[in-house]
Amino acid sequence: MTFYNYWLLDDFGCAVIVRRATEKRLSKTCFRGRSLKRAGNFFLWSVVGELLRDPFIKDELMRELCDIFAEETFKEYESVTKSFVIDYGSPVGWSSTAPLASFTNDILEPFNLTRRATCLRVKSNSPVLAPQTTNITFVIECKLKRGDPVAIVHSIYPGEDIGPLKGDVTKREGVAFFGWDYVGA
Repeated sequence: MTFYNYWLLDDFGCAVIVRRATEKRLSKTCFRGRSLKRAGNFFLWSVVGELLRDPFIKDELMRELCDIFAEETFKEYESVTKSFVIDYGSPVGWSSTAPLASFTNDILEPFNLTRRATCLRVKSNSPVLAPQTTNITFVIECKLKRGDPVAIVHSIYPGEDIGPLKGDVTKREGVAFFGWDYVGA
């Protein structure tokens, strides 16, 4: 059985589901406590539920999901995964990426993000700080379940959308990565 938390976006009637396994994973990367100044960590919200209950985020998320469900043609139980960025307008946390042009080659090293993805990462002994960001990236699977719109959150992180974790992400997106323990500005 899949355990999850969900929120209903009032005006739209879309269930937003965050599986407990997803919440647990995000608690080790992006929701590690407001006072922890580290790359990839939010400082405005300490858990996913706080972020989803934020009135601004709720409104923007509802707009994005309405657009997705209006643009896509869904058959029952078929899904589409979309990513999008919401600009909060003020800093929300520290990004885990920055434009590649911001760095010299001597402070970068090759790194395996996953079994299928590589990148360049800022060396841990570098004096550069992970930048603050106003952007929040959502990766959400959308589908109809018994005719009702459902959005399953796969990821939420501070910073720009870096696309799928496949191939050379640095080359494709033009960004360098910071490790999770990298200090934020």
